[in-house]
Amino acid sequence: MNVQVTNGTRGGAFILDTTLVAGNWTEIRVITATKFHTLSGNISGALANTTEGSATTVPANAILKGKFAAIKLHSGVIQALE
Repeated sequence: MNVQVTNGTRGGAFILDTTLVAGNWTEIRVITATKFHTLSGNISGALANTTEGSATTVPANAILKGKFAAIKLHSGVIQALE
């Protein structure tokens, strides 16, 4: 079994705007209440929506763990960690 621990030592990024950001993210820390336009990875559910009014608001201090390849926000601030 391969166990990977995410602690940010491999890098990360603060995402503050609506630009699509590609990467190999394993954890997303929500800094302020956030709406996702795009959140591609291995997490199922309806967190992201291309229509801002239909997107779920993820509250501040939430932590999303998984494998994420692309992130685009409607609003909010997050920290994505590798």
